Amino acid sequence: MHRQFRGLRLYCDRDTTCGPRQSCDKNGCQGTFNNLGNAKYPQCSGNFVGCNCTVTAATCGPRQSCYKNGCGGSFNGLGNVKYPQCIGNFAGCECDVTPATCGPRQSCDNNGCAGSFNGLGNVKYAQCTNNFAGCDCTATPNTCGPNKSCDINDCNGAFSLSTGIASCTLSFIGCQCTAKAHTCGNRQSCDAGNCQGDFTGSTPLPTCQNFFKGCECNATPNTCGPPQDCGMNGCNGAFALSNGKAYCTSNFVGCECKVNTATCGKPQSCDAGNCQGGFPGNVVEPVCQNFFKGCKCKATATMCGAPQSCDKNGCAGAYDANDVARCRGNFVGCQCNPTSATCGTPQNCDKNGCDGAFLDGVARCRGNFVNCPCLPVPSTCGNTGQCRDCDGGLSDSGNYVCKSTKYNCPCTPDPVWTPPPTNRPTPRLLRPCPRSRTRGTAWGSTSSMTVTSSAAPTPFP
Repeated sequence: MHRQFRGLRLYCDRDTTCGPRQSCDKNGCQGTFNNLGNAKYPQCSGNFVGCNCTVTAATCGPRQSCYKNGCGGSFNGLGNVKYPQCIGNFAGCECDVTPATCGPRQSCDNNGCAGSFNGLGNVKYAQCTNNFAGCDCTATPNTCGPNKSCDINDCNGAFSLSTGIASCTLSFIGCQCTAKAHTCGNRQSCDAGNCQGDFTGSTPLPTCQNFFKGCECNATPNTCGPPQDCGMNGCNGAFALSNGKAYCTSNFVGCECKVNTATCGKPQSCDAGNCQGGFPGNVVEPVCQNFFKGCKCKATATMCGAPQSCDKNGCAGAYDANDVARCRGNFVGCQCNPTSATCGTPQNCDKNGCDGAFLDGVARCRGNFVNCPCLPVPSTCGNTGQCRDCDGGLSDSGNYVCKSTKYNCPCTPDPVWTPPPTNRPTPRLLRPCPRSRTRGTAWGSTSSMTVTSSAAPTPFP
């Protein structure tokens, strides 16, 4: 009978004799899982042999995975603790977390997690280092620390289109990073996608200051502001042949700039390259009004229009090396109509290529010095005509010259009528009259009487 009820007695000993579980370390219990297999509770191996006891660190030994040996580790009901405990076998023993143990990731700053990447290398997620130790957590700025390049340590940064912020997508997920060319991709307009591009000093390219911060962008008028001189602040302006506008090519790339001599180079024809040169008022030189706007150009007949007086509007005309009258003051290069001031003292019509001829009754040059009056010469005047046909008269030198048409050319005066000569006898010479005599008077006085002849010489009929 003793043998028959032995198992029942052991059961009674364990569940009724042992009472509530006590610590495996108390009262010489020396609890252990040894030889029990995957049991829920350890048993005393010293005093109270066979009684289940409550685990301690000494009983559990090194932590094992919460997933192994039916542990079924969990944080449930433990509050904010560092490690989960087995709720299946090895109940109460701390275990090493698994994704199933941790559940959905929480912020690395919540519930005493104290998430960190320290010591983990280039890993995807930070892990809690305090409560919930070993559980992955969602990185925060506190976790990530100062931003690093999006291109290092397998970060593989990319922009969130909802926030415009670059964050790591491979290692250090959720950490913001500093965008680089690889992250930014091809440059876009500084006005697009909330970029709000701007220049941070004298730099070649602007960068986004809002979304896509740090990415270079293509400058727009909003980015550049009012055009500045093409020679300032390292702009180094040059013309785009596609639209004829000047843009910076070194700093402030893509910004339109105000041309200067270095930008324009040597003046070209005002008719070339869509320049469409013109004079903006009474100014010295013409400038391009379309392509290459503001650059000086060489005046052309098309641009100058009909020649005006060389004395008007500050033209200050003079003859150039090709003996063509052109403005030298305002409207430089434009042909002008010479005046006495332009022509100077008239020279002979056959000198210096003048090739003078009578135009509107005045001898003017037709070759060099066009339209300047010249002094007619025989080749200019042609055959000598009658003075009556050209209002001829005596010149200062006493010669008969034309006073209207063919001015200053010799002319032949009309003959002046003179009476024919007559034959007159030579006049007789009279002898002198005898000297008068003085007679005395009866009163002793004297009187004089001059006897003259009353007959005068009679002229010849």
